[in-house]
Amino acid sequence: MGFAKEEQFLLSVIKAVLHNKNVEVIEEDMDKSVLLKIAKSHRLENFLYYGLKEMNLGELSVRLAKSHKNDVYRAAIFAAESELLFHAFAKNEIKFMPLKGLVIKYLYPHIDLRTMVDVDILFDESKKKEVKKVMVELGYKVKSYNAGNHDVYLKDPLMHVEMHRSLIDESYSLSQYYKSIWNRVILEKDSCFQYRMTDEDFYLFLIAHTAKHFLNGGTGIRNIIDIYLYLEKYKKELNINYIESELEKLGLLVFSKKISELAYYWFDEGETNQILEQIGSYVVHSGVYGNITNAAIINILLGKKGKDSLTSSKIKYILRRIFPSYSTMKRRNKILKKIPILLPWFWFTRLLTGICRKESRIKEMDAIDKVKQEDIEKIKEIREELGVKEKI
Repeated sequence: MGFAKEEQFLLSVIKAVLHNKNVEVIEEDMDKSVLLKIAKSHRLENFLYYGLKEMNLGELSVRLAKSHKNDVYRAAIFAAESELLFHAFAKNEIKFMPLKGLVIKYLYPHIDLRTMVDVDILFDESKKKEVKKVMVELGYKVKSYNAGNHDVYLKDPLMHVEMHRSLIDESYSLSQYYKSIWNRVILEKDSCFQYRMTDEDFYLFLIAHTAKHFLNGGTGIRNIIDIYLYLEKYKKELNINYIESELEKLGLLVFSKKISELAYYWFDEGETNQILEQIGSYVVHSGVYGNITNAAIINILLGKKGKDSLTSSKIKYILRRIFPSYSTMKRRNKILKKIPILLPWFWFTRLLTGICRKESRIKEMDAIDKVKQEDIEKIKEIREELGVKEKI
């Protein structure tokens, strides 16, 4: 898994844009359609726009300009709607805390560079009925409610809001660490209901969120940019002893060091080595949210016990996907906590939903079929280098 010239060029463009420097002239034999495809898979088209806007690159320039216009529009809609939500929550005395892109976007040279497909907000779970009422009054439709760790609300033309009752779904061991997050947050200045994490805790969450994606299917270049920009902004102020102590508790100290080294190698003057090249290649080939193949490999890897063959591990994984455990199903369907006998019914409805989503299921089965033992060994090696062997 080396770097194609288009992948390497994209990284160089990102670095130039972050440091407000000119981009080297694009090579004539570079496949511009491949370059755009890679950027789109990581939602980084706007970096190409800002880096290449002074060049006349024909169709690529036209497509980047169109993408930029859409991203600026999306950023404006998200900003305006977020302010409406914040005001409504405060008016209704609902404690809340903006997460992820809502916070990190202000560290980018242009906020539209940090594209978002959804808005993530943590809120006081005891107020979930009040939140639902507020969202409906603001014109949102309820897509899901009281399932998993967040409720989903939609509003035309673009808004997709995830209202988190907890920071991380309880299916991940990391969730235990964040159960008491409200005890560690700070009230925003001039606000009675909007909170934020300390600088240290926000960095810890940034690492934990990246690790969750990385170790369960892969994470994209954008997450590495987030980490780089955050460290550049706050590294002189952060309490490193506290951060390292907490990362040790989370089992992510090695992961954090390797990922930050990768960030500085890509976007600053950091040095590289074989391990970083391997990790970097995995990130580049993951796309913004990881990919189906990586997820399948990891789940099969974690399902292998003792002398299980690859074939039997694949079969066990497929059965787990069709018939998840009771503990998994009750997190998604809370009525099962009271009436566990309904489990077969929910398995059946899950199977019907899977049939309706035939295309995505075919892709997943195809990915599983293509998994080879050497693929598992490569990812196992990366996980070991990062100091993480089990699902977090």
